[in-house]
Amino acid sequence: MKNINENWLKSNINDYTIEELKRIKSEIIDCSETYKNVFNGEPFYESWSLESALEEINCYIGDNALILSSKYREKVIGFLIAINKVPENQREYAQYLENIKFIEEIGVLSEFRKNGIASEMVRILLLKY
Repeated sequence: MKNINENWLKSNINDYTIEELKRIKSEIIDCSETYKNVFNGEPFYESWSLESALEEINCYIGDNALILSSKYREKVIGFLIAINKVPENQREYAQYLENIKFIEEIGVLSEFRKNGIASEMVRILLLKY
């Protein structure tokens, strides 16, 4: 089977990986920091602290969401969070409501955007499910 982490970025840099978020404190904190930075920056301009982002990520973990993390040299630079149900406000747009993964959040740090990272996380989600 082909290694899904080989040659998928436009830049073909081999120091990038995508994998499920490990449920260890240091990686959860790193993902939370990335979550905060993604949503505090453009185009969102929200107001996340590390503590509020950590609480949000832990809620997703508690709800058994699938969290993919994209890393560059072991630092989380992007994430995809897929939940196991379609949110109520999106149900009218969904054809199927059972056995589904709904992409709740997806983000990549601004300096790593336009390299196909988000697209690759979606591709991996589709391959898994």
